[in-house]
Amino acid sequence: MTTYEQLLQEGEQIGLQKGAVRVLARQLLKRFDMDVDHLTPLLNALSPEQQDELSEKILVAQSLEEIHQWLKSVCSH
Repeated sequence: MTTYEQLLQEGEQIGLQKGAVRVLARQLLKRFDMDVDHLTPLLNALSPEQQDELSEKILVAQSLEEIHQWLKSVCSH
């Protein structure tokens, strides 16, 4: 793989990550109707697998605080 191809692939990954974070933030906003900007740093720290897990948690969580606690627990590892 050339350096150009590697940089292109890394750029695509960053774009996908930002898109996923944006979708998760919108889901949280719609679900809890509260400002979620304070969660953005934690959302950015999630792996793709953790993003998938969060997308399911958003559906069943009782509060935004529950999501916040989960995010803090997985991001502190």
